[in-house]
Amino acid sequence: MATHQIEPELLRAPPRQVRRREKIHLGLLLLGAGLFAVAAFIGFLAFVSVHSEAVRLHGKTIPCTIISREVETDSENNPQFYLVYSAIINGQERVAKDSVDETIYSFFNRKTPAQLKISPWFPGLNSVLVLPGQSRAPNFFYPAIGVLFFLGMTAFNIWFCWILPRIHRALVMKGIPVVATITNKTSHASEDTSGYALQYEYTPQTATASTSLETGELPAERISASYGVDFPKFRDTQIGDQFTVLYNPRKPRHNVIYALSDYVVAD
Repeated sequence: MATHQIEPELLRAPPRQVRRREKIHLGLLLLGAGLFAVAAFIGFLAFVSVHSEAVRLHGKTIPCTIISREVETDSENNPQFYLVYSAIINGQERVAKDSVDETIYSFFNRKTPAQLKISPWFPGLNSVLVLPGQSRAPNFFYPAIGVLFFLGMTAFNIWFCWILPRIHRALVMKGIPVVATITNKTSHASEDTSGYALQYEYTPQTATASTSLETGELPAERISASYGVDFPKFRDTQIGDQFTVLYNPRKPRHNVIYALSDYVVAD
């Protein structure tokens, strides 16, 4: 098997001029925008839930009046009971309704005085009727799960849409090129998904002023890494194949496969 030769453009002294290998497809842009929209929607729901529970705990109590009662049916024809109330919030009358059980529904009549807890931070948002026999401790468990999910999705989006591409761009621009060798191929599959990865090894070279991000001696430690690929690339790659990786001499385990990177050295 012929020894792989590092691409000539990577032998230029850094920083190299780089460009995107291909323009970003509209589908990827829409996918990224969709993920951000989902994260924002979940974050909004989590905020509303947390705020609602906070109103139960720290809300300001004001008088209100029950002005009517309503009964609606859900998709399975089960009755849903509501009390419609009127309250003066910030000098303006606000009319809204709150879901109650049948016992509470029967307890209140039209024009019955009641009490309402309002938000001290956003008056009028997530107001809660104070109902007899329905006092309970605030439950932040599910809202907290929503907040954590929102933060996780946001971090995921920022990492894959913003941070990781810039890391790869910096590696192509300033990284040290070395030859890596495929040592293994792994795959996993389930009913809904499948994944493929190439495992490879490379040895960092001694850094020099003309080819590194910073000067200094680096130990010749053999480094193992893996990279997820699509099935055609997985199928066509054989154990023992060689290719170029670019690594950061300050953190030699940080690398990118040049042939699979979104960025290439500009002509």
